[in-house]
Amino acid sequence: MSFSNKVTINAGDMAIGDVGIDQTTPGTTNAVVPIQLPVSPINISGTITTGGAAQVLSAAKPNGRLGFEIYNPDLTYSLFFSVTTTAVTDSPSQEIAPGKQYSSPDGLVTTGAISIISSQTGHVFTAVEW
Repeated sequence: MSFSNKVTINAGDMAIGDVGIDQTTPGTTNAVVPIQLPVSPINISGTITTGGAAQVLSAAKPNGRLGFEIYNPDLTYSLFFSVTTTAVTDSPSQEIAPGKQYSSPDGLVTTGAISIISSQTGHVFTAVEW
């Protein structure tokens, strides 16, 4: 069997997901082949419970999440989110402008909670994670 997508992983690096080991010559460096299995998106849509107060959009995932998307259908108010700390309506949180969407970059694996905030109580948002 031959793999065209060989990746070098150094000692101490972590491989998340399913991997295949190609040790064609015992005693040599192993080639690790990442295999991403299809994952069904999970709907985490909702509304802001209290304007100006951050809430948990998605709890921490110790085994990681492969990605997420948040859409702000409101045409007046921004949403803000954070994957590293409690969201605030300014930097360092990331803003999702009215009518816009955020899609996490390919290959970004996050394990912490996702926090979300808006200035408006009842602000609706659409979100999925996988």
